[in-house]
Amino acid sequence: MRSFLLFILLLPVLFFAQKSKSDSTFEYTYFKNGKISTKRLILNESIRFGYLKAYKLDGIEIYSMSTRNVGGHASVGIDFYPNGAIQKAHATSQPDGGIQRGDITHYFDELGNITSIIDMSDDGHGRTVTAPTLRQIDPIVQPKKVEKEVIVKCAVIYSTDIYVVNLTRKPQTVLSQKTPSNGLNFITKQTINPGDTVKFGSYIEAQLFTPASTLFSVSIESKKKKHVNSILLVWDVFVQHSTTLRKYHLLLVDTKVK
Repeated sequence: MRSFLLFILLLPVLFFAQKSKSDSTFEYTYFKNGKISTKRLILNESIRFGYLKAYKLDGIEIYSMSTRNVGGHASVGIDFYPNGAIQKAHATSQPDGGIQRGDITHYFDELGNITSIIDMSDDGHGRTVTAPTLRQIDPIVQPKKVEKEVIVKCAVIYSTDIYVVNLTRKPQTVLSQKTPSNGLNFITKQTINPGDTVKFGSYIEAQLFTPASTLFSVSIESKKKKHVNSILLVWDVFVQHSTTLRKYHLLLVDTKVK
């Protein structure tokens, strides 16, 4: 009986001793079969930039969004299906003292495919930018006999800028792996010092914004493989600079946080 009581009293000590560093740094959710569904780098007084990542059942990453508790805020709320798969990711952000507001919701099916993206971000001028699911538009047939001159408005050109931000403690050489076919002045290789931000290029579109993460990707050049594996590439919530200009930032984050 005494041994049993001693074991009960020591349970909190045993659990505390088994708690690893990753338990206080990362938060995980799981599928019913035990595989990781989402992974969150938790923000605190020493970790000011974090992220949330979601995965399919086979381990393929399907969502990545940065979070922060400095320079304003950025956070992600998530809902799940009964099997543990992510159902919805709602990302919100706001710069410190700014009037802009980021508000993007991704919806997923139970297999991890994105079914729709709803963008309710405010550009700071009282306007809300909405990006509904793409739909096919039937062609306009010009009548054979035109009695009146028809004035056709030109499509509005939307521009997107891509920046890479080095949030690690060492210089990083970044290689551009994929750039949009409609890209302008893209850099293929650039060394970025700690804390620096480099514009890697821009691309233009008509009447819509396409997320930069689907058109552009990079890799980090390094002879030390372990060092490369410790660097995460996380897309920050975009900044709506104007009704026709959007800016995306790809953050280089070192997972080896002390």
